[in-house]
Order: sequence, then structure tokens, then C-alpha cells
Amino acid sequence: MNGYAVVYEPAKQRTESFGGVGSAEGIGPVHAAPAEGDHGLPGPVTLCGLETDDLVKHPQDQPLDPFETWYPPVGVNSFCRECDEAIAAA
Repeated sequence: MNGYAVVYEPAKQRTESFGGVGSAEGIGPVHAAPAEGDHGLPGPVTLCGLETDDLVKHPQDQPLDPFETWYPPVGVNSFCRECDEAIAAA
């Protein structure tokens, strides 16, 4: 159990298709928040101090499963250095 819920900042990503250019929501930097309850829902504030209200729970996060890292092994392009340092110091 890693004890952290992974949340991310929504990021707009450019998409191209035969119909033209558009945008879609993607996964921006991920942050760690203390996991609360049996379902591992994120607490109100991340370890770096961001409120989690505007952040999105990562779909592949399993805060009750032991990963080698606090964030999921797939689907993460960048992570918050402050959250990572806070976890390393704990």
C-alpha cells in the first residue's frame, strides 16, 4: 500500500484528423494526495499544496496496491517534483 492517490492537471492536447485540427483533454503533470477512505480517494490537498478540487483522479491509480513508485507505472508523462520529494522524505 503506497497510501497516496494520484491526481493530475488536465492538459489540452492538439489532435489532428481528416476533419481538421482540434483539442482533447489529456493527462498533465501528476501529483500525490494522501489517500482517504477504503477506496483511496484523494484528500483535499496534494503534498505540494494544490487543492484537489480542479484535479482529476488518475484512471489507473491503485493507491492500495504496492507500486515501485507512488504514481502508476503507465499513463504518466510527468510528475510533480515537490510531491515526489515529499514522499521520499517521509
